[in-house]
Amino acid sequence: MDDFTSRLESLKNKLPHASNLLHQIQEGKFNDSANNPTLNAIKNAYSQLLDQSDNTNEKLDVWVANQVLLTNQYINILKSPICQMFSHQSDFKSSVIPELVCIIFHQINIREGLSLDVEGQNEVTIDLLFSHTNQGQVFPKNKRVDAALLMSFPIATPGINRELEDFKIPLVAVEVKTNLDKNMISGIQHSVDKMKSTFPQCKYYVLSEFSDFDIAAQNYASSSIDEIYILRKQKRSEVRSGGIENLISEELILEFTMSVSQIVSS
Repeated sequence: MDDFTSRLESLKNKLPHASNLLHQIQEGKFNDSANNPTLNAIKNAYSQLLDQSDNTNEKLDVWVANQVLLTNQYINILKSPICQMFSHQSDFKSSVIPELVCIIFHQINIREGLSLDVEGQNEVTIDLLFSHTNQGQVFPKNKRVDAALLMSFPIATPGINRELEDFKIPLVAVEVKTNLDKNMISGIQHSVDKMKSTFPQCKYYVLSEFSDFDIAAQNYASSSIDEIYILRKQKRSEVRSGGIENLISEELILEFTMSVSQIVSS
């Protein structure tokens, strides 16, 4: 196992894209791995991205700018012809932005001196169901989210189920889409309402690269979704009709980062 693969192995339970990349390597997706130009390009760009993710010496706005720059460069490699063996809908490609959110959460944790839990593309509890049987039981109802920042809050129960020993309260939950349309918002809204009925103080963000509509004209202020960010500030139709794809917006990522930072420090 080379140093790069070892690094991915150490991060597979922490960062979703690192886990997916490790899986691709272990499944033999890259033939002749030592001299494979695709893997070498990915290694170089992703290693730089990971190195920057651990940097706590820069001011937060500078760190965000550099992290977004490297993320954009990495995404461009994944979208280039050398990576055409990966479907644009695959978890491998679609896990980059959720991982960026997880990296932001880890960075905030360090800067604020906190020990909050970070989950990436995993299930979190959004509701609890109770039963009087077997001395009383509690059943967590879970939902898969793309990224979440949580506080450990183990609950002791007298019954036979022990699901709540690792119980966590979500402070921030994030759903990531490649493209957001109006139909998706109603589905997301339903999940958010469920979560906030149990955790009313949890902040729920939706991050999407593109949208199918003018987000400024969409009134979601009365909904439980706290904020929607269209990261490329672009409709998908513009790109499909031959337009140049915008980069992930450093401005919006910084706004999101500062918002989360204020939540955990308050």
